[in-house]
Amino acid sequence: MKEPFRFSLAPHRHIPGGQELWDATVKPDGVPDSLPPAFQLRIAPPGRGVPPGTVLRAVVSRGDRRGMTYMLVMLGEAFGPMPNTQSGQLMAFAIEPSDSIRLVLTVSRQDRRGSWRALAELPNGGRFEIVIDSATCRGEFRSVNAKEDDKVFLGLAALTAPRP
Repeated sequence: MKEPFRFSLAPHRHIPGGQELWDATVKPDGVPDSLPPAFQLRIAPPGRGVPPGTVLRAVVSRGDRRGMTYMLVMLGEAFGPMPNTQSGQLMAFAIEPSDSIRLVLTVSRQDRRGSWRALAELPNGGRFEIVIDSATCRGEFRSVNAKEDDKVFLGLAALTAPRP
């Protein structure tokens, strides 16, 4: 099982229209650099305070280019292809740039300590679990099916691809 894609969250704020907005910083544990947000997660109303099974809309948006230093590598560790130890060859991927990616979220769990989980589906059909822990201001994207990890990787990596 691969490690999840982990990120730090600034406390969320509500923006016009009742959306929850989270700024996410991506860097490996132990890296002392202060980085701007790599991406933003915007959850449409009614937001996280809904019962399990509720379907929500969300958008993941490109953040500050300087904040994306570690994002592609960490996405690769969580969702990239497993290396073939026999060949030792690198694999090339064509990544189409995108400034934002729509998600369909199906809420799976919420507890009183502030942890919230949902199954996220990308437009390309890739699915992953999103976890937001508002008490610790941490988040994770977790694999739910190794067969879909390449779709998740390519879908989310679009945020890191340079614009033409």
